[in-house]
Amino acid sequence: MSLWLPTLLVAAGGLFVFDVLSWLPAVLPTLCIGLGFGFTATKLDRHVAATRLDVGALLLFSLVYGIGTTLWTNMLLDDTPVKSYRTEVLAKRASGSDDQDYELDLSPWGPQKTPRTATVHEGTYESVSKGGTVCVGLREGGLWIPWFGVVKCR
Repeated sequence: MSLWLPTLLVAAGGLFVFDVLSWLPAVLPTLCIGLGFGFTATKLDRHVAATRLDVGALLLFSLVYGIGTTLWTNMLLDDTPVKSYRTEVLAKRASGSDDQDYELDLSPWGPQKTPRTATVHEGTYESVSKGGTVCVGLREGGLWIPWFGVVKCR
């Protein structure tokens, strides 16, 4: 049980901090890390997977841990140059009550050939309006999973 909270924190950080261009390159590292984590947990404590329900829960948490770890590792090992693209804000929205998520719908940019929703920081969200311009910084990723961030253009 002591592993679940760190697992969820790693995954949440990875899923809510990084926008990836495509999820496909993340599948293999996610499976390797997640299944490796689950296998190790069962070897360290045989009671972890005592029932089918336990195995299902362990598999779920292991894969969630795998995606979070994959995304963080991809960012931390990334030393590629940033490619910048200017794009138009098509719409913006804030969701949630206490802990708001800020999203911008962006027109196509660079390798992104269709409109795309991106998560942004509150400051970026507040500083742009519909029809305004933002800058997308694209990086190739340390695990070759392209990821990007959106900021107000200078």
